[in-house]
Amino acid sequence: MSKINVLYGSGTGYMLTPGMKSLLDSSLGKMDPSEAWDGKVEIPDLKEDSDLGMILSSVLKKNNFTLNPEARLVHSVGQSSLELCSLRDGIFPDVVDAVVFPEYSEVQPLLKLAHEKKIRMTVYGGGTSVTGGHVFKRSGKVISLDTKNLKEFRRGSGYVVLGAGFKGQEAENLLNTHGLTIGNFPESMQFSTIGGWIATMASGQESNQYGDIENILLSARISRSDGDILQPIVPRESSGLDAKALALGSEGRRGLITEAVLNTYRSPANRSFSSYFFRTFSEGIDAIRKIRNIPSVLRLSDEAETMFSLDTADESTMKKVLRGYISVRGAQRGSLLVVMNNDASALLNIPGAIYTGPQIGRKWFRERYMRPYLGNEIWKMGIVPDTLETSASWDNIETLHSRVSEAFNEKISETGLKGILLSHISHVYNSGASIYFTFMLRRCSPDGLKDIRNTLVRTFIQCGGSVSHHHGVGSYLSEYIENPVRKIEKEMQDPLFSRE
Repeated sequence: MSKINVLYGSGTGYMLTPGMKSLLDSSLGKMDPSEAWDGKVEIPDLKEDSDLGMILSSVLKKNNFTLNPEARLVHSVGQSSLELCSLRDGIFPDVVDAVVFPEYSEVQPLLKLAHEKKIRMTVYGGGTSVTGGHVFKRSGKVISLDTKNLKEFRRGSGYVVLGAGFKGQEAENLLNTHGLTIGNFPESMQFSTIGGWIATMASGQESNQYGDIENILLSARISRSDGDILQPIVPRESSGLDAKALALGSEGRRGLITEAVLNTYRSPANRSFSSYFFRTFSEGIDAIRKIRNIPSVLRLSDEAETMFSLDTADESTMKKVLRGYISVRGAQRGSLLVVMNNDASALLNIPGAIYTGPQIGRKWFRERYMRPYLGNEIWKMGIVPDTLETSASWDNIETLHSRVSEAFNEKISETGLKGILLSHISHVYNSGASIYFTFMLRRCSPDGLKDIRNTLVRTFIQCGGSVSHHHGVGSYLSEYIENPVRKIEKEMQDPLFSRE
């Protein structure tokens, strides 16, 4: 049987430094040769349903659908660690029966046909979901609707109309030629789509300046089995539930987002950078909480993430000088703040902070889309990397961070696993911030990973945090949404796009 690479971006584009390999081995134990994984899995033996092919050919061009097993498997999984962990161990999900790539003129005929034939659909944008967004329970025929052919592009005054199938970087490149930007820069920028951003209520790295996707989105068009829903292009509307509200957080269940109207902004003429060290994470939190003119990016790493970054960086004269300087200043086990500002100074007046220049910020900016590729290499070392993120008020964020760290350490001690937990604060608001946790585990099964994830999410909730800040809910976090909300959400769904 042939194999397929299931890691992010086909698993290429990053090399681990010797320092990172050494640190992971010393912290998590050296890899047993049997644990090595190249990120590839064998394509299961999937029968092709020729009758389904005939049905689809009645409304789609020949090149706009496929029954190919490889394409079907790819469109049945995302990039969540639970899915990858299962695939690594030879556990496959339910796989869709076909993949369709409709053009605009084919969308409504396709939805009408699927409704008549009782064929359910899942929506596929960039395949970067980390919450089990593509997971479904089989009941009859299921097809994946890939949005790659939905690429409308029209400029307006202060806005742009974009097809849901545009990858983020594609759309940004188009707008940059006109001196404009959308202002949304997630780590998955090169692969995630406009439709995916809206469906998961995404936040980009410069949300401090441009806002989250709900602030950037003006309106949308949604195609459902009962027709299209759209709204006029206006700055604001007071009409209750509208297409924008239906699209945001819909996660492919309320219909198919085909187009979005997004605010546009002038591209920054320049970006400035700075970095600071604090003696403790708590000291750093207190400092950024008091900042009134919030820069485009504030990224505060806790002590563990700061030391991990320093310990795994390539050895250089600059690194040695930096280590010596922060050690003399009493922050050798401290907390790093990276600052970036568009068209304004990144220098901040923070009493007690240790200024360490612009270079660290510039390096972060150069590498800001590389983190998922780092994950690929960690998978290949036999380690399971995962992330969970939440948001909390300034009143709760320190307690939440402390309690999550305690819960993680207790759980790995109880299970006998070896693990590392890192975190950073980003997406800063007047009332609080997002806090993003990264953890890595050696010799972890899918069940063990699920246990740890559930422990951390329950701790978020107990400490007054949100279930998610910018990754959405998907299949893996839906159980934590309160029952009345789940009931309302189900009533808003289009049965054609149900996952159950």
